[in-house]
Amino acid sequence: MAIFELDGEAPELPADGRYWIAESAIVIGRVRLKTNA
Repeated sequence: MAIFELDGEAPELPADGRYWIAESAIVIGRVRLKTNA
């Protein structure tokens, strides 16, 4: 899994263990993940 900031915008993630991202996913920029979503 890759998590990147873009143009000063970083993904917002819940506390560790409260979300899941696929190993093949790439998360970039202004993204908000919700707890257990």
